[in-house]
Amino acid sequence: MEYTTTDIAALNVLLEAQSKSAVNDLFLIAFACRSEKASSVQLQAASEMLGGVAADKCQLVLDALKNVIMRSCYVSNLDANRVLKMLPEEISEQLAKLIAQIVVHHFPTWRQQLLQSQISGPKLLDVDWRGDIKSASDLLPRMAAPTCVVEMKVQELQRSKDELPSVKNVAFEMSKEEINTMIQG
Repeated sequence: MEYTTTDIAALNVLLEAQSKSAVNDLFLIAFACRSEKASSVQLQAASEMLGGVAADKCQLVLDALKNVIMRSCYVSNLDANRVLKMLPEEISEQLAKLIAQIVVHHFPTWRQQLLQSQISGPKLLDVDWRGDIKSASDLLPRMAAPTCVVEMKVQELQRSKDELPSVKNVAFEMSKEEINTMIQG
């Protein structure tokens, strides 16, 4: 996916920002509104940071910054050189270096937040297993039979924004035949 001319023009608007910290704050606003349009309060703040730029132009700037953030978060082992290679060549070198510095600084936090907000099933937190030999049973053939006991900690799906997801312990036992079936299919 290439940068559009609109994205390039919007990134060049960052040159009008009041300071480097204003550009940093614009990135934080863009990340905060990554899944929807920016609110009027966010657009007003962005406009002030860009020296009074119109709200529609601010929205384009935030959309371009979201694009940079999302491209960056899909790369592992991100460093400033990789960010520079991802940016369009049409923006100034000084601006590109500033963008790379900001993205690299915020990358660990952004990536962690994106992973945590990802929609998925229950999350496996920990697995513990051990092999046992049955020493007591009602039936003689079950005596001295090897088994595998598996204990897992699973984080349930988050039900609402205001509560932490619960952690559930799941334990089960498998016989030698069940293990073979699981491994061999």
